[in-house]
Amino acid sequence: MKLEFQSQLNDSAATLWNWIISRRGINNELSPLMYMTSLDALATITEDNFTSGKVIADSWILLFGFLPIDRLRITPVEVVEGAYFIEESPMFTMKRWRHERYVIPRENKCEVKDVLTFEPYFFSPFVTFFIKMLFKNRHRKLRKRFS
Repeated sequence: MKLEFQSQLNDSAATLWNWIISRRGINNELSPLMYMTSLDALATITEDNFTSGKVIADSWILLFGFLPIDRLRITPVEVVEGAYFIEESPMFTMKRWRHERYVIPRENKCEVKDVLTFEPYFFSPFVTFFIKMLFKNRHRKLRKRFS
């Protein structure tokens, strides 16, 4: 399955980048549906200090902030600081998970684009619906914060 989400934001790409790689920013986007643990390693990642395909953190995904529903072994495969990241992170519930996030400068504004490629082990229609709902929520939160 492949899904794409895109939003125009009224802030600089640099400001957005710092927010989207922070623990606070990620969990703000995910709330109230989910919360992720162990995200601090993301805030310091650059194209110079990571090894493609190496796990940088094990993050528990908590439904409503307390019920563990999955574990994400955060595995960046490509990072260009301030511009984009691609992660292909093993999960208990997915045969395949790939998340690409692009931050595209547009004069004094920017655009954020998420491309998701995934294959759930089970309940594919439900999982697809949940991921759509989650990423629509993430983009709604970004538009609210940066518009």
